[in-house]
Amino acid sequence: MSMDDLYAELGVNFKPGDRNQYLQEFADVVRDYKVHLGPQENAVRKTQLQELAAELGKDVVEFSPKLTALALNKRLFGKLGLEIPPYIAELLRQYNFYLVNFPITVVPRPGGGFVQLECILEFNPDQPAAERPVAYQIFPKEDWQPILHAWQGLKVGLNENFEFDVDPLQAAPQLKKLDLPAEAAIKLKAAGRAGLIFGPFEYDIKRPRILSSGQGGVKVYWRMESESEVLYERPHLGVVLQVPKNVTRVDVNGVLKALPTLHLFTADIHNVAGLMSSLAGNFFRKGAPVTHDMPWDDITAGLDGG
Repeated sequence: MSMDDLYAELGVNFKPGDRNQYLQEFADVVRDYKVHLGPQENAVRKTQLQELAAELGKDVVEFSPKLTALALNKRLFGKLGLEIPPYIAELLRQYNFYLVNFPITVVPRPGGGFVQLECILEFNPDQPAAERPVAYQIFPKEDWQPILHAWQGLKVGLNENFEFDVDPLQAAPQLKKLDLPAEAAIKLKAAGRAGLIFGPFEYDIKRPRILSSGQGGVKVYWRMESESEVLYERPHLGVVLQVPKNVTRVDVNGVLKALPTLHLFTADIHNVAGLMSSLAGNFFRKGAPVTHDMPWDDITAGLDGG
């Protein structure tokens, strides 16, 4: 799929460069907008809308231009003195595995925040099906919700089955501080006797409501939400890629969409949107989303899958 197709899956029907045009139109309409309130309230509300118009363009949501891919292979088990689980040993005969983290920078406008963040990643989008990697594991998923809700600063790595888990040594002191559901969830996610074979890594996921899909597929999707606005975050989304042995390079396309907090201005924004062009008005009715896309080429270059 093209970047445009990925944007369409997120409900985005405008080009990234169009956002500045829509924001300028919003500012122009707000300048002449009259709120149907008393003179004093009208002046205050209009000033607030003008301040919003000036600040909206300062929202930043973007992928890191560089990724780190780490090979998961037989030598890794040898260095740790661990036996390879039989199922993983069989998979390693046919596939190379890589852990890839996708860092995202999220910086809202001054005094603002974001209530929702969506992401789509697609692997080898221009290649035939037989040459496309699949997502063997992804992080975060829905079953991490109670842990992320209860425990900030969580560090996560990979266990011997190439699954995302919590380091049991890190988890032990936390268990006494958490309620029973979170404690039970962490115990289920604590790595087994071998502990973590890779990591732990700081993923900085501050949004406890998660929807994800695509594990086992060539494209993965996340939507992360929070009841309260998140003022600053640098989340990392994790994927364990399963790559056929005959595939010599892995390319990735990524698209982001974030919704800034506008709830204090909802009624006025809908009124202003009604005075704008159809495209710009529709942009604001959809929450004035901030978007970003990034192609990464040959992310496993120089790595030996072993």
